Amino acid sequence: MIKDAINILDKVSDNADRFVESGEERQSTLTERQKIDMTSPFKLPQLIRPVLAIWSALTFTLTQWYCIAQGLVEGDEALLANGVIMSGIIGFYFQSRKAEKVSTKKFQAEVEIQKMNAEASIKIEESRVKMAERIEKENMKQLRREKRLERRRKRVGFKNKEE
Repeated sequence: MIKDAINILDKVSDNADRFVESGEERQSTLTERQKIDMTSPFKLPQLIRPVLAIWSALTFTLTQWYCIAQGLVEGDEALLANGVIMSGIIGFYFQSRKAEKVSTKKFQAEVEIQKMNAEASIKIEESRVKMAERIEKENMKQLRREKRLERRRKRVGFKNKEE
């Protein structure tokens, strides 16, 4: 009976683990979403973070001031809540901006690396061509030397046979 209950609890916890994201998984999901937003060719996904950050900041601040003025909440509680909410909004906005800048820098670095690799490949190929040309010239020189030597031998050999 207890073993059955433990087995059922294990199955429930396994299923719960499959459907619940950990903090790291949630952060990676948010980071991926921010990357998608920032690389979109449309302006709305690119502007949604700053617009929402400004709108949220103004809305929460004005709401807190109204609640304090009407006496609905105490000033300290409202300011603390507003500070926490604003920290979250600003933190998300600046984190996404940082991710965007880092991604842009990485992309620029990758482009530069590709350019350097292409230039290096071109230089290597040019040096191979030059080396092949040098070898060809040396081979041609060697061939000319051999022909001259053979002509000399023939002349010398021909003269020796006449004598």
